[in-house]
Amino acid sequence: MHSATLGHNKRSPKPSERVIHFPEGLPAFENVKDFVIISNEEEAPFLWLQAVAVPNLAFITIDPFLICPEYLPDICDDDVDALKIETEEDVIILSIVNIRNNAENGVTANLVGPVVINWREKLGKQVILRNHLSYSVKYIIDPEAQAVPN
Repeated sequence: MHSATLGHNKRSPKPSERVIHFPEGLPAFENVKDFVIISNEEEAPFLWLQAVAVPNLAFITIDPFLICPEYLPDICDDDVDALKIETEEDVIILSIVNIRNNAENGVTANLVGPVVINWREKLGKQVILRNHLSYSVKYIIDPEAQAVPN
């Protein structure tokens, strides 16, 4: 599979202790390479991307297709190759969520730089989309749909 314009996540991540390796880490956390996805029914639709070696480092994430149904991320060939993506079914895409204390900005998701995970290979990377100008790093999540984790 070359250049990927990916549709809705084909399967949702399940609670698991399976480690996802991020060879480059995440921006500002380049030395942290291994994460797990943790879900909790009370916090749905939010998921935690939890660092394995740093217990107090976790990111709140969400399936971007749940909050932006028209989302069509275009992932560059280099990222597709680095993640060893062969089929769309191998891919889970998550957006990192930012929670602000003011009502004006509220809860936002980064649609420009999603976390792309090859679930089969257990490889992950935060990427910048080729069509990044079509989206926002501060996409406001509809307050009606929010059940924000603590």
